[in-house]
Amino acid sequence: MKALVIEDVKKAVVKDLPVPEIDQDGILIKAMANGVCRSDWHVWIGDHGIIQPIIGHEFAGVVEEVGSNITNFKRGDRVIVPFSGSDGTCPHCIAGDTHLCDSFLVPGTAYQGGYGEYVAIPKGDRNAIHLPDSLNFADAAALGCRFMSAYHGVVDRVNVLPGEWLWWYWSFNNSNCFFHGCICNWC
Repeated sequence: MKALVIEDVKKAVVKDLPVPEIDQDGILIKAMANGVCRSDWHVWIGDHGIIQPIIGHEFAGVVEEVGSNITNFKRGDRVIVPFSGSDGTCPHCIAGDTHLCDSFLVPGTAYQGGYGEYVAIPKGDRNAIHLPDSLNFADAAALGCRFMSAYHGVVDRVNVLPGEWLWWYWSFNNSNCFFHGCICNWC
């Protein structure tokens, strides 16, 4: 497979690498589209260390292979991968706060990310979401952490209800993204 590999600060190359293998709980996804997050840029310029040389945590694709324990997906399914994966066993997961999982299963950090043609997703039944046919891969990848962080803040934290107005405040930090002048119709 081809992958964009971060080798050093401001040094990335496209390499031919083996397709990653999955275990019985994993799924293999062919990445069809990627979002580019500011955190990717921070890795590129050296603000964050290179934990995983193939980064990318905002991507959507097609299931190529499933492990023997996978029940929610089959080859050919269209999926998006959440930027904050979970293992389902830690106290946060058990409490329903899977985005705070102790395992920190973030693509491009805990395992190879979406800047490779193929990505092996651990705990695949938990860490992929079916993508509706009405949403193309590029739009799905753009939903990454920007939209999901804002949605969580507006719906789960601020409790904005349908028909209420929001004010946009942007600080270039995902935790402070809110929508300005929009009517909340998706709550």
